[in-house]
Amino acid sequence: MNTSTQQELIQQITEEFLAKMGMSGKVVITQSIAGDNENNSEKYTIAIESDESKFLIGKLGNNLAALQHILRILINKKISSTEKINFTIDVNNYKSDQKKSLLHLARELAAQATAEGKTILMEPMNSFERRLVHLELESFRGIKTESIGEGKERKIAIKPESISEELGFNE
Repeated sequence: MNTSTQQELIQQITEEFLAKMGMSGKVVITQSIAGDNENNSEKYTIAIESDESKFLIGKLGNNLAALQHILRILINKKISSTEKINFTIDVNNYKSDQKKSLLHLARELAAQATAEGKTILMEPMNSFERRLVHLELESFRGIKTESIGEGKERKIAIKPESISEELGFNE
């Protein structure tokens, strides 16, 4: 299935699904190459702009995650090949704003950990968010990050290198 056909399919299914939910919104599909995949498959972002965003996003983005899961099933069921269409959904820039906010907080906490010379613990977060923070702070001089805890309580400890060395976290 070519790129144009994939985009049309994603657009059509997303718009039909929103209509069946009784929601309205503008759907815009953007495309990029997903370099993380071994086959460099296409990756799309489904951007939905809607006045009903609070219902589509839900508390802490739970509805948005469910919407993405359902649309992923519907869209991949419609394609005839064995290749899955990879995409993410964002409503009124919720995900991109959350990411910017998280990375800003991580930088502030890293500066605080360095200034105070003590370990700062972030709130629990999912693996994707933890990965973003680790990648953001890996270039910070004098800072080490470590994921600690289990399951839904897993969080990041931001440590000044002097503390990390004392505790045996120096690599």
